[in-house]
Amino acid sequence: MPRARTIKPGFHKNEKLGALQPLARILFAGLWMDADKSGRVDGNLDRIKREWLPFDNCNIGALVFDLEESGFIRVQDGYLFLAESDAIAQEDPAQLTLRRRIHSAARRARLRDAFVEHVNYQEVYDKNGGFCFYCAHSITFAAAVFDHYIPLARGGKHERSNIRLSCRSCNAHKAAKVPGVDFSC
Repeated sequence: MPRARTIKPGFHKNEKLGALQPLARILFAGLWMDADKSGRVDGNLDRIKREWLPFDNCNIGALVFDLEESGFIRVQDGYLFLAESDAIAQEDPAQLTLRRRIHSAARRARLRDAFVEHVNYQEVYDKNGGFCFYCAHSITFAAAVFDHYIPLARGGKHERSNIRLSCRSCNAHKAAKVPGVDFSC
């Protein structure tokens, strides 16, 4: 599913991208906006042409080839994958989403005048072995939700000892409840 993304101002100043044809640059910006959270785009060239360059008489295959040769994308198994590029983003889309969620939790804690400690979420994930604290189902790092065991809304702190690895469904079920008090896991 396409994701809402912005293009960094440096996009227009990237010399490597600037060496490409103007339509290749437009196509790359379109692919960036069309990619799912893992940076993957369906490789159907007819659809890509209709979606991003509908009024241009061009060879979409040649433009994709130019982008691949320049290292901005790679083609594999019928998909186009965005390569990491400082011309567009500083990190891959999944990590960007995770960073925004983490920032949001720390921000909510600061608004409540709660204690805010730097938390290494990879350590929390590794400590739990990739399993949800509440239901023990295996989850990937990208799909993980880092839950405040005692919710910020109930006076919890944003610190490592209060962060638990959770799947989305358990996190939604728990909401602002305290385990053992408001509900049982």
